[in-house]
Amino acid sequence: MTKLVTQVTVPNLTLFRKLSKWRASPPPERHLFLEAWLLLAVAGSALRFLPLHRVQVLLQRICPSSGPPLAEGGPERLARLVDAAARRHFWTARCLERSLVLQALLTRGDLRPDLRIGVHRDGESLRAHAWIEVAGRPVGEAQGIAGRFLPFPGVVRE
Repeated sequence: MTKLVTQVTVPNLTLFRKLSKWRASPPPERHLFLEAWLLLAVAGSALRFLPLHRVQVLLQRICPSSGPPLAEGGPERLARLVDAAARRHFWTARCLERSLVLQALLTRGDLRPDLRIGVHRDGESLRAHAWIEVAGRPVGEAQGIAGRFLPFPGVVRE
């Protein structure tokens, strides 16, 4: 007679640690994280079917003008929350999707975030990158980003 062996799996402890850390964060930050996660899904899907400016308008309409205040630490902290939501998404959120979501969330306050898109020649290939600037300073990026990527002359603001 064959012996049946049942396999017991140990839950992923890393997931439990991350959930515990998330639950320990302040409720406004949890709300912003979830909102960023959902907006990343909308942005990623919409960019496949709509032009850029229409996606910006869509995200502005979806993202309520009033919501939780900016996370403590201002725009930089919000950029880190958007990046954290992007890392924990079902698919890889590219820089354009992350920037569009950050732009939509930053417009809640008195900030005027600008979407910048730049290019960089890397040998024979051409690389592109999107980022957000507030008052001419990159948010959530290295300070020299505009030096590495040549921004297109027009600033895209919605």
